[in-house]
Amino acid sequence: MDFLYERRQSVAGLATATILGALIVASNWHVELVADAKPVELMLETMPEPVPPAPAAPPAPQEATPPPVKTTEPAFEKPKPPRPQKPRPPTPVRVAKPMPVAAPSPVHAPAQVKAAAPSNPLADVQNQYAAALRAYLQSIRRYPNTKEARMLHPQGAVELWFVLDRSGALVDAGIEQGAGSPILDRAALATVRGGAYPPFPNDAFPGESTRRFTVRLDYQLN
Repeated sequence: MDFLYERRQSVAGLATATILGALIVASNWHVELVADAKPVELMLETMPEPVPPAPAAPPAPQEATPPPVKTTEPAFEKPKPPRPQKPRPPTPVRVAKPMPVAAPSPVHAPAQVKAAAPSNPLADVQNQYAAALRAYLQSIRRYPNTKEARMLHPQGAVELWFVLDRSGALVDAGIEQGAGSPILDRAALATVRGGAYPPFPNDAFPGESTRRFTVRLDYQLN
């Protein structure tokens, strides 16, 4: 047994020495290869910078077409049959009660109409004479044509009184109420004083030798 064990030990030592020798030889060979190797030059080529692509042209604007209008046909509903109506009961007719008839009032005889007072022919003649005098003075009235009147253009009415005798001659005259303008007052008084008056009618103003009259003269610019 000891012999076998020693034999194994010697075989193992031999194998180990063989492996170590192979490793030393391999390492020397590698050192020689590295010493004899030449340096390798690496050539790096520079690549050109990439050119940015040209911007694409914007698309041409397209006209917006309006959406098609949907025409909806009106829906026709079928007419519903009329509902049967219930007959209404007849409304009772109210009979109005007869109103009591009032007794007829007695008819009185119409009152007698008083007879109109008889006209006074003398008063009519006197009134007609006075109206004729006023109409005559209105016809001869003239707006004053003085320089002062043309500058101021006064307007108004003048009330005057004047006295005539039975022959129609002017006895006196004056201003009852002025127009507020001396120009118009003087013009109205001159109109009365410059008039020619008819005599009194025969039956007018009995027992009076003179009579006082009044007149109103208006002065307005047309």
